Amino acid sequence: MLTKVLRSNLIRFLGLLFFQVIILNEIHVHVPIIPYFYVLFIILMPFGISPALSLILAFALGLSVDMFSNTGAIHAAAAVLVAFVRPYTLKAMKPVMGYEDLVRPGMRKLGFSWFVMYSALLIILHHFALYFLEVFTFTEVLFTLSRIMGSSLITLFLVLIFEFLFQSKNN
Repeated sequence: MLTKVLRSNLIRFLGLLFFQVIILNEIHVHVPIIPYFYVLFIILMPFGISPALSLILAFALGLSVDMFSNTGAIHAAAAVLVAFVRPYTLKAMKPVMGYEDLVRPGMRKLGFSWFVMYSALLIILHHFALYFLEVFTFTEVLFTLSRIMGSSLITLFLVLIFEFLFQSKNN
């Protein structure tokens, strides 16, 4: 069971990284809006993953995106922030029945509204940190907020499509 979880997470890590840097970084829906789909890896990490490992994996993923995108370390910082906040978000949204350690968050077991709320919170946090680190100023706050909301909506839409297409029975 553990090797299956490790294998599926490694495939997800590499797949999302390459999908982000090869396809999504080159597609611009609207000039300031870019979907950052790689955050799905952090969203779908198993419930029982240790916080330290979660931070290391998020840093590795964010830094990899940064290296391919030539963006300093803003993706690494945003990804680590999301991985840091994730356990608190899960604790705040914990259902009565609790979580199974090696299971990943998903719609099948926890429901559509739970998954949308959980994903939206982490995606918006990620994009907020990412875009404000990118501009590093509050002079054009409305423009930056519009980029955050536009990119967050498109990213959430892609996450939901992924979840509908690839949700498993073991979810």
